[in-house]
Amino acid sequence: MRNLYNYLWMMLLALSTACSQQSKKPEKAAPVVRIKAHSIPIKLDSVKEVTIREADLKAWVDELNIRLALYDSILFKQTYSLQQLSKFKLTKLEVDSLRTADDSENGDVSNYYVSAVYQKIIYRILQKILTHPHIQDYNLSDIIDGHVTASDDGKLYLIHLSENTGGSYKTALSWMHYRDEEGKIRNSYPEQLTAEKDTVMNPTFGYGGFGFIKKINTKTGVKYIMQGYTATCTTCADEYIQLVHFKLGEPVVDFYYSISYRTYNDEGDVITFDQQYKVIKVVHQPSVDDFDACKCNGGETDSILDTERHPTEIEDTDEGIKHGKSLVCIFRFNGETFVLDKKRSRLPKL
Repeated sequence: MRNLYNYLWMMLLALSTACSQQSKKPEKAAPVVRIKAHSIPIKLDSVKEVTIREADLKAWVDELNIRLALYDSILFKQTYSLQQLSKFKLTKLEVDSLRTADDSENGDVSNYYVSAVYQKIIYRILQKILTHPHIQDYNLSDIIDGHVTASDDGKLYLIHLSENTGGSYKTALSWMHYRDEEGKIRNSYPEQLTAEKDTVMNPTFGYGGFGFIKKINTKTGVKYIMQGYTATCTTCADEYIQLVHFKLGEPVVDFYYSISYRTYNDEGDVITFDQQYKVIKVVHQPSVDDFDACKCNGGETDSILDTERHPTEIEDTDEGIKHGKSLVCIFRFNGETFVLDKKRSRLPKL
């Protein structure tokens, strides 16, 4: 009996100690993400923390967010020594390929080559994520840290990644992820990185990126209005807006408008969309240094917005081209697409 008493006392003491230890709250540490591909633990305070039930999907998403953060840290016109390259968590094979590609005398590697390797890494990770059987359970903009433009109904996603080409033309790599009403997924990948078996990004979405995607209900089904902006030189910009719908998984363009201009006076606000009244408005008046081509109707004949500073260019333009000092285009939604409101628009004249 005495031995049984001692045994029970020891068990009670052990249980009390264990409960006491569990009651102590550990200090919150920065998220630690283990990259499955290379088994490298990375601690990064700025990484987006996400809750995903599937362990394999979470591992890929965590790795992608790490890689995107590191890709965004690649500096323009920067060269990296072998020691500095270590922060990008590259394999030895990848580092060796970088040093071979860049034949600089001191062995440093330019940002161009680092970006190219990283783009392929991100491409491979996104393939795993976008084709995962449970990806439809998650909104991509909730789990991927930046770089995602999502439609307000959670069906259409565009992922854009700056190419880091080094020029003032800000080109982008684009992925499309679309979920139809039947639960089928359609993925498209950047042409620059795409393997033969993958679907190349449709040119409808493969431009410089889109700032928003809005769902519009029509008589024939759901359509999406999306608007974007791309810097094409130090003082140049393209703005564009389009309406698309999907047919058998492929995007079909119902309406498209774009304008190129100098950014002295305007930057990203020449085209506006009123979601409540479904009205697209284009207002542009070029600066004294400007000489812009424009159009309202999307026809073959462009118009010219000119100023007195450019008499030579005006004289050299083809006959029949319209000229004007400013432009106002109003497009109204007719239930299926956008049409020009000629009464309220102010167009260049012959």
